[in-house]
Amino acid sequence: MYDSIIKNGNIVDGTGKPVFQGDIAVTDGVIVKIAAHIDAEAYHRIDAEGKYVCPGFIDSHAHTDVLLPYCPNAAGKIMQGVTTDVSGLCGTSIHPLPQGAFRRDALTYSDSFLPQGIESHEYTQPFSTFEPVLTTNMPMFIGQGTLRIAVMGFADRKASADELNSMKCILRTCMEEGAFGLSSGLSYIPGAFTPTEELIALCRELVPFHGIYNTHMRNESNHVVPAVKEVIRIGRESGCRVHISHHKVMGTQNRGKTKETLALIEAANTSGIEVTCDMYPYTAGSIGITSLVPPWVFANGSAAAMKYLHIPATRQRILSELDQTDWENVVLSNGFEQIIVSFGKHCEMYEGMTLQQIADFNHISPKESILHVLKRCEGIGTIVFHSLAEEDVSRVLNYRLCTVGTDAYARPYTGILSAGRPHPRNYSGFIHYLKKYIFEDSLFTLEEGIKKITSLPAHIFELGKRGILKEGYIADITIWDPRTLDEVGTFLDPVHQPKGIDYVLINGKCVVDQGVFTGILEGRMLRHHV
Repeated sequence: MYDSIIKNGNIVDGTGKPVFQGDIAVTDGVIVKIAAHIDAEAYHRIDAEGKYVCPGFIDSHAHTDVLLPYCPNAAGKIMQGVTTDVSGLCGTSIHPLPQGAFRRDALTYSDSFLPQGIESHEYTQPFSTFEPVLTTNMPMFIGQGTLRIAVMGFADRKASADELNSMKCILRTCMEEGAFGLSSGLSYIPGAFTPTEELIALCRELVPFHGIYNTHMRNESNHVVPAVKEVIRIGRESGCRVHISHHKVMGTQNRGKTKETLALIEAANTSGIEVTCDMYPYTAGSIGITSLVPPWVFANGSAAAMKYLHIPATRQRILSELDQTDWENVVLSNGFEQIIVSFGKHCEMYEGMTLQQIADFNHISPKESILHVLKRCEGIGTIVFHSLAEEDVSRVLNYRLCTVGTDAYARPYTGILSAGRPHPRNYSGFIHYLKKYIFEDSLFTLEEGIKKITSLPAHIFELGKRGILKEGYIADITIWDPRTLDEVGTFLDPVHQPKGIDYVLINGKCVVDQGVFTGILEGRMLRHHV
C-alpha cells in the first residue's frame, strides 16, 4: 500500500518535457511510481483531474529565516505552492551570531529587518545543529553583512588581515556544516563598506565546496552595469559560482539596460564563469525604509540616526545627498510619486501614501517628508517602489539562467506580521507569475515556466533530488487548478489567501489539502553536500 496516490493529473515534471496525463504514487516521502494508471491502495488519494501536478515551487530568493521564531506556520508561502525557500540572503542571516563584543551589533542589524514589536531571536546553537521547525524546506546562505559584523562590527573600513582570516575561518566552518554559500547586500550596511578584494578573498573559501556567491549588487540603478561587472570579476578572480539576486534596473533613465547586463552575463558564462540570476515577477520592489537615505545615516544604529535628524547641519547634509548618485539612491531613481510607505511604526496614517502625498499632507517639501517619516517611525518600516519597466522585468525573467524569487518573508494572514500593506509578493508572488507571465503574456510555455521555478533552481542551488517529478525523487509536489487560479490581493489590500493551490506535499506529507493549509510542518533544513 502506498502512502499517497495522485490520480488523473496533468503532469508537468519540471524538466521542460511536454505535459502528460498520469498518476503518481508516494511512499516514505519519495516518488516511487509514475504511470498512466496506478491501480493500488493508498492511505491518501488525491483526484487531480483537470489540474496541473508539478514539482513543489522553489522560491529562489526568500527571507523566510528572518521571521522563523515568529512565523513557523508560513501560510503565506505554502499557499503559493512554495515548498522550498532559499534563505539567508542580501547579506543577512541568522548565523553566525558572535558571542563577544559585537553580539549586540549583530542583533541590532537583524532587528532592522523586522516589523515593529519584534526583536531578533538569539540562536545559540551552532549552525551544524540548527534544525528549526519549518513549514517549507530551507537551504541557507551565510550573510556577508552578518559575518562581517560578527568579526568587526559596523566599522567603515576594509578588514585587517586578522579580521579577514577570522571571517574566512567562520565561513569555512559554516560551509563544512552545510551552508550553500555566501550572500551579500552591498547597498546596505556593512556590505556597502566592503571592498571588492575582500569579497574575492571570502569567495575563494567557497570554491572547495562548489558554493555560490549570491549578491544583492552594489547598485541596481544608475551604476548597474559596473555592479554587474563587479559580480563577474568576483566570480573570475575567486573561481566560485556567482548568482545575482533580483536582477532589476531601477529608474526611467535606465530602462533597457538589461540588454547590456544580460549580454555581460551571457558572455561571462561563455567564457567559463558561472553566472546565474533571479528576479521577482513585478515592476515594483520593496525594501526597508532606511534605504531612503545614505548608508552612513543608520551606520551606527537607529538611536544615532534619530540624533542626526535633530541636528540642523546633519539634516542639511542628508537633504543635499538626496541629489547625489554615488550611493544606491532610491529616491533619485524612482521619484517621490513612485515610493509608497507600506509599513511604518507609528505611521499607520501614512501607509499606502506616496512620499509626495505625505509632503502635500504636511505642507513640507518631498525631501523633508523623508526625514519626517523616518523620525516618526524611528527607522522601522518598509516602502514599495514602482520603478521597473515591464520590458526589463520580462527580459530578465526570460533569460535562460534566470529563476524566480519573491524576495519575501514568510508571513501569516493575521497578526503583527501581516500589519500594514506589505508587497503582495509575500502572499501571491508565484500565483502572479503563473497568471501573468505564462497565461496572459505567454512569455514562455507552461512547461518552460514551471521549469524556471522547479528544476532550474534545484540545479543551480544543488538541492539534490528535488525540483523534478521522477521516480526516486523527493515528493515535494504542488497541485493547482488553472480554472480557479487567482492572486486576490492587491498592493493596497495585499493580505489575502490566493486561490487555485489545491494540494501541496512536502517530503511526502500533505500540508495543503483541498485548498486548506493543514498546519502540518514538514519542512527541513537542507544541507549542501553534507
